[in-house]
Amino acid sequence: MSNRIAEQVTSREVTVGTDWTTVGTFTLGGQHDQMDFTVASAAASAATLSGFRIQTQAHPDSAFVERFGDADFDAADIDTMHFASNTGPHEVPADGVAEVWVSFGPVHAIRFQAKVAASTALITVAGTLAPGGMR
Repeated sequence: MSNRIAEQVTSREVTVGTDWTTVGTFTLGGQHDQMDFTVASAAASAATLSGFRIQTQAHPDSAFVERFGDADFDAADIDTMHFASNTGPHEVPADGVAEVWVSFGPVHAIRFQAKVAASTALITVAGTLAPGGMR
């Protein structure tokens, strides 16, 4: 029996502009392989998100690679990702929230990045990281 437990994580509120901006990076050390999370945009945000991606890092010395991106969030059915809201994380409006569950395998770290087409948005990512079999 594994002694791994679920872990709550929250990024700080980050101002996102027209370039990819890192909203949160969480080190997992291979202990977690799935996450239920929300992407929240503050009421003071001036724009709707135009892009959101999830990147993973296989080990501490490797580069981050895209695991899920805009095209994935537009897909109707991906067995490693589910939405609990009608809005995908790549199109969250001001004062809006997207809820997502993803499975990404046992990786060293996971990183969330977002952008807007114009202006800025204030974004926070929060959720629960869990080891396999807990969902």
